[in-house]
Amino acid sequence: FERRRVAADTDAMAFVQSSQMLGVQWFYARRERWEPFGEVENVELEDAEHGGRDRVEFGTGRLPAVLSERIQHNYDAGSQRAILRGTWFFQRSNGTMCPYPEDVAAALELAFPAKSSVLTSAKSRT
Repeated sequence: FERRRVAADTDAMAFVQSSQMLGVQWFYARRERWEPFGEVENVELEDAEHGGRDRVEFGTGRLPAVLSERIQHNYDAGSQRAILRGTWFFQRSNGTMCPYPEDVAAALELAFPAKSSVLTSAKSRT
């Protein structure tokens, strides 16, 4: 099966062409839900993940992401938010797609390495 990535919230997100090629979409926590990083940020985070870099600088260094901690800092606001590397998704009862936590996704990848990573009901497939 071809591995596809689906937006975590179809109202707030669109497919990201580069993440389809990478097979990964990075997210940040916002108001108790996961929002996708943009295409450029997604590629930078994935390159760092595979290139052994632990830190990715955004916003002229004021918004660094620390991959080992799965945190993005906002030095201007004095805050931080969780980040997640999304590889497997589930569909909520309201139809929105959400990424599984990374430990669950890793277990799914081991159990179903050749299967599609989009878990949806048959009636929701297009």
